[in-house]
Amino acid sequence: MKADWFQIYYISYGWFGMRIGSDVSEASDFLGYDMPKKFLRKVMQAISKNTEEWLYLMDEPGAGILHIYYENEQIHFEEYDLAVDSYELNREDEEAEWGKRSENSRFHVRESIQNVVDGIVSEFSLYENGNGRKLYERHWGGFPEKEFEELKKYAFQLQKNAGKHEGLYCTTFLEGKSARPFRKQLSDK
Repeated sequence: MKADWFQIYYISYGWFGMRIGSDVSEASDFLGYDMPKKFLRKVMQAISKNTEEWLYLMDEPGAGILHIYYENEQIHFEEYDLAVDSYELNREDEEAEWGKRSENSRFHVRESIQNVVDGIVSEFSLYENGNGRKLYERHWGGFPEKEFEELKKYAFQLQKNAGKHEGLYCTTFLEGKSARPFRKQLSDK
């Protein structure tokens, strides 16, 4: 069954929006911070190393931070507003420090590792090739190939361990066994 907790909501002229649960998180590439690439990397680190990760959401002029962590067999996503402008968030090594000082949680979503991997791989796979890739690169920049491949590899390992009746939607899609229609956004570009 397809996971519906995550969606790449839009990619448009230097903006990247993703829906996590029922909330939309946005980021701008204003300062060259590749949020989608770092998102994939930090999700994989939280899954494979059970670490606590923080990700800037530079939302011109304001900013937020996404807390990603593993707890009780689930991956948690919690977004906080930061009381600073995006341009003040220029050092990656400060993400955890900003995160620990953050207050005012906007949302908190918990999902199983299987649903996290399934949802994220399913959505990013729409932008891996063809028109989706063209749209991604035209409106955001280089596709996060290395990070996506690492998460796909993990998805296939989960599939192998789950058995044929409890599989992931994304692996069926990636193997070409089902056709998933592109959203209107992709077909228009």
